[in-house]
Parts: sequence; C-alpha cells; structure tokens
Amino acid sequence: MKNEFYSSKSFPLLLSHLAEGGALFAEAPTASFNYYYNVRTHEGQAQLVYLDKSTLALRLYPTLENTLLVFTSNMQPTTYTLSGKAIVLNTVILKIDLENDIQSAAMIFNHKGDVLYTTANYHQMGIANG
Repeated sequence: MKNEFYSSKSFPLLLSHLAEGGALFAEAPTASFNYYYNVRTHEGQAQLVYLDKSTLALRLYPTLENTLLVFTSNMQPTTYTLSGKAIVLNTVILKIDLENDIQSAAMIFNHKGDVLYTTANYHQMGIANG
C-alpha cells in the first residue's frame, strides 16, 4: 500500500538556463538531488548530492506551499572546486510539485548573488522563494 503522506526520490536536474550574470561553467551543469518529506508531519529534508560531477552533500530545508514543496539551503556563500575552478555557491532552491511529480531547481552563485542558473521549468513552478 502506497503511503500518501510520505514522498521520497532521487533525481538529476540539468541547470540549462543562465538567468542572470555571466557563465561559470563551459556546459550546463547537472545537479543530483535526493529528498524525503512527510506531508502529515511537515518533516523532511533534501540534499544536493552532486553538482557538475563534484560531491557536495549540501542539506536543504523544506517549506510546503499547497502542493509545492520548496527546499532551500541555509548557508553562507561557500567556495567549492567545480569544473576545476573555485566557484562560490550562494543559495540552492529545489522545487517539487508533489501532485504532478515535477522537479525544478535554481542556484545562485558568487558572494553578491549575481549569477543565477535554473532548470528550464523553474519559473513555471510558482513563485515560492523566487
């Protein structure tokens, strides 16, 4: 029997849209996420496991807005080595439409937050957290 109150999944997302700023990657980076969430208790978390083939294991924290589950990082801008160069990751946002099983993501880079990469469907998934 399927548990209608619990959701869990692992998946990759292509950050194919450079929405703001200059390119940091030669090719669109792929991010790998996993998450679990209990709708009844409002408990869960997500993790950015990989970004551009580099292991990050960065924890994301949830909010639920109707059927849109939004996970957001809670971090200071942090420098990681990605694509062989130092890149500052500022904020990670993962959106999951629980009703339609659709995922999207956005990542803000640099200390000033002046570079934004998103999935192609990010802005179509509501206005939660951007």
